[in-house]
Amino acid sequence: MNVLEVILGTEYARNLTATRHVRNEYGDRLSEAAVTELEAIVDLLEAVAVTRQFFKTLSLQQDLARLSRLVAYSGFVALVVSIAMALIYRSDSVTVAAQHLPLLVSLAIGIILAPLAVFLAYVLRSATIAHHTVSVGPFVPPEERADEG
Repeated sequence: MNVLEVILGTEYARNLTATRHVRNEYGDRLSEAAVTELEAIVDLLEAVAVTRQFFKTLSLQQDLARLSRLVAYSGFVALVVSIAMALIYRSDSVTVAAQHLPLLVSLAIGIILAPLAVFLAYVLRSATIAHHTVSVGPFVPPEERADEG
């Protein structure tokens, strides 16, 4: 868990920016060993960024798979309850005692709205994860990365 906290935090981006700044600003004054170490640090921090994206993708994939199952299950139950509610009311009478109708209708509305509530909860959760795990490091197009190496 300690490793995951470091990976999922935003400090790696600040460290990557600082390391690149030191390399670019003082690279000509540093020894070959120091430049090699800075390159190794940059490589490790870039690996953290890739690992972070992997965990984020894996987490979102599992959440969306769970969401699809929950929406399917709760949607089926909501469909059955909707049909049952339609069958309870007939044009000439009600098949349930009048004193039970408020409780029954309230429960049915809750069940019918459950798939929407589940969907909204997972969408908000996914949006929160995406918001809090945005990579704040410098954007380097792949063409420029190839030029650096």
